Amino acid sequence: MIWDLGRSDGEVAQRLAETGFLYLHYPDGASERRGTLLAALGNGAVVITSRGPQTPPGLESVVRFAADPADALAQLRALRADPTAEANLRRAGRNWVKRHSWDAIAAAHLELYARVAGR
Repeated sequence: MIWDLGRSDGEVAQRLAETGFLYLHYPDGASERRGTLLAALGNGAVVITSRGPQTPPGLESVVRFAADPADALAQLRALRADPTAEANLRRAGRNWVKRHSWDAIAAAHLELYARVAGR
């Protein structure tokens, strides 16, 4: 393990984009509140992670779930053997983060307020 601290946001984004695959095991499962998950997906990394009670159903289309490290390795190998599936996951992860961004949330609120106001 290498600790690489003190990097700018841009440097971190670049490194995540270059990483390719991340195994992010969360004891209570992946969810939208995981900044590392959002950063990885938003920068195009393929994420293999753990499922938990707070894992949203929509996340199933943008990550691969693994029960343990051996399962994660099997998932990684399967994805490496299928470049189309790998590329689709990268694209789906980026799009998922965009749909859940603060800008998207604000736009949805403005649209709702406009409809309620009768505009």
